[in-house]
Amino acid sequence: MARDVSGGYQLAFATLPGGVSKMVAQGGPVGIALLAAVAVALLLVECALVPAGPLGWDEGYHALWGLRLAVDLRAGDLLGLLYDSYRQVYWPPGYSWLVAVPLALFGPLTELVRGVGLVALVATSLVAARAGQDLAGPGLAGKVGSLVAAASVLLAGGVLALAPQAMLELPALFWLTLGLWLAARLASAPTARTALALGVVIALTFLTKQNYGVLLGLAVAVSSLGAGAWWRWPPPPGAAAVRRAQLLAAGVLAILLLVWFAYPPKVVQTLQSLRNTPWGPDAASLEGFLFYPRTTLWLAGSWLLLGLWLAALSTALRPAALRDSRILLLLAFVGWQMLFAQLSATKIDRHLLPLVPAGALLLATQIGWLLKRLAPPGRWLALGTLLALGGGHAALVLPAVAPPAVPADRQLTAAVLARLPAGPGLVISTIDLLLPVSSLDWELARTGRLSIDGAGALTYASEQRFTAGTLPRLPEPWRGLLARLATRWPGEQGLATLYLGLPLDAPELELRLASLPERLAAANARRPFPQAVIILPAASPRFPEVTPEAVRAALEAAGYRQTEQEAVAGLTVLQFRR
Repeated sequence: MARDVSGGYQLAFATLPGGVSKMVAQGGPVGIALLAAVAVALLLVECALVPAGPLGWDEGYHALWGLRLAVDLRAGDLLGLLYDSYRQVYWPPGYSWLVAVPLALFGPLTELVRGVGLVALVATSLVAARAGQDLAGPGLAGKVGSLVAAASVLLAGGVLALAPQAMLELPALFWLTLGLWLAARLASAPTARTALALGVVIALTFLTKQNYGVLLGLAVAVSSLGAGAWWRWPPPPGAAAVRRAQLLAAGVLAILLLVWFAYPPKVVQTLQSLRNTPWGPDAASLEGFLFYPRTTLWLAGSWLLLGLWLAALSTALRPAALRDSRILLLLAFVGWQMLFAQLSATKIDRHLLPLVPAGALLLATQIGWLLKRLAPPGRWLALGTLLALGGGHAALVLPAVAPPAVPADRQLTAAVLARLPAGPGLVISTIDLLLPVSSLDWELARTGRLSIDGAGALTYASEQRFTAGTLPRLPEPWRGLLARLATRWPGEQGLATLYLGLPLDAPELELRLASLPERLAAANARRPFPQAVIILPAASPRFPEVTPEAVRAALEAAGYRQTEQEAVAGLTVLQFRR
């Protein structure tokens, strides 16, 4: 029998204003921020995450690394978990750690790897609310500053665009926002617990997204000079405690980074991963110079929020504000971010995302300063203006929430999957294929046709160099244990994938057509592959030598014979049997 629940909804909505009023009276801006963040996250699930298409290049790689750790977790393989975490350099393992647990519990679901960003969005909004309350001050100023900081993060256009994607940015933004809050607290109320937490959080920020950690560390270092009055000796009253806390935070960070960089080649690999790769407009051109200043509008989502951020930035530059080490921390962060962005040869809009928490917290500090200076009539006018601007911004950005456009390359996934063998076999392609290799491997793994051991997209130069150089010099039992981990491809069952051109940035180690017969023979020696499917683009600028005729000769040299050739949406699919 149907039950009428309308009365319950009416009761809930009738009591909601009173509940919100009670939360505000008890310091409840954080509670309001939580409700708003959950509502926005649900909107993103409905409008952006669920209708999104297959994973893209970076998303696919993040998902595969998370699945790699999830398999280690399910197997109880602690050594494998440490090994697979430690060998992630270009994309450090912070995101993989977060996504590995739900993947281990529920399996390889695309919605899970994308949902991690929404969880991070809610958590970041809550941290921003607490930080904004601290920075704006007690009373009404703190409550308003808390809501302003949370809303600035939650409704920023760049955040809304990236949150429902399987990207590193949102989890890294959480650690970054937490680090800015802890650094501000350390400057005003230094304690050993805050110092320990700050050192750990800077390390976690770095291990989630390296450039975020570098930016946070540089900003903390600059602001520490002022907070600790390091140019004066002996230290003035109060500065000695700040200095001790700062040194403790630096010591914790140094220890954690020494553990991470204990394998010396990792230092070189990290520096290589941080170097600028040209992308977008030429950095030396006017278009390149203006790219990031113009991108701030995309970042904010509307001129209304961008105008508030710029107003907060300008008022924070007044001499009195610059004597506050917490404001100096935020200004230093903005300065480092824009300096590196302008110097970078890479011009990608999402690289400006670290400005969001800095802009949000600067706005909270300046709103707090303004409300303390205004008499009641002016204060209510300021609050009304702020509410109107915030409401107008929300009205502009929330209706525009939509899934990112699915490029044509990802639309090929289904067509390719339908032509792959049902039983054990090899899938061979090139990395300049229209179909992203990480997306193909993820789809194969998600449907149970590919074990993570056989994912050719996870072929990395660092592991090959370790296997060839360091591994033979290790004593037993470590050599045997690590050899088991370093030589897991092609796995024990199902499909395995191979991609010409991997590993990237290592020409001496790349799989090429000339070495394909040797690699096929080695793969079949490990596990028989009775069939192989070759997927080729119609024309390959990176591999002009890779033609159907050349591939056919390479496969025949490895003992295969062609059984079928088919054209699929600009691709050539060749079927072979052994």
